[in-house]
Amino acid sequence: MGATLVCGPRRLRRADLRIAGTRIAERWSGRRPIVPRPRDGPLAPTAAGTIPVANLAGHLIFPGLVNAHDHLHLNVFGPMRPRPRYDHADDWIDDMAEAIEQAPARAWRAVPAAARAWHGALKNALAGATTVVHHDPWLDVFEAVDRRKPGRHAAGPAVVRPPGRGDRRPRGG
Repeated sequence: MGATLVCGPRRLRRADLRIAGTRIAERWSGRRPIVPRPRDGPLAPTAAGTIPVANLAGHLIFPGLVNAHDHLHLNVFGPMRPRPRYDHADDWIDDMAEAIEQAPARAWRAVPAAARAWHGALKNALAGATTVVHHDPWLDVFEAVDRRKPGRHAAGPAVVRPPGRGDRRPRGG
């Protein structure tokens, strides 16, 4: 209750929110308070029959951003631009295949892919991305269970592209 919502550039609104599951179900900026409903999921009634309310006065709530193209396990490599411009992704892939075999990238490759993927996930979270489309094979680390919350996956729900639907096009096409 009482949060400041960031709704866009130069658009801030004070509001109360009702969360249902993992989504904002209702936003109210008027005088009537939002009444949480028991069916809203994680905000289930407590033993006393009330629903927990978080006082967010003085806090900002930002929309979750979507990173539509990432290779989470490759974020650790940093900028590697053998050429200033690429006309086709295959040219970049060819250059990168050679570059990651050279020092210092070779040392970074020695770090397990799971650790590198968590590094990429952290980078995205710090940048405000709550959804990331990982454009490489699925890694077991994405199935890791959050030890602090039994039954919950640390990486959140998975949405996987069906096999055989690649996004590569032929050179010159």
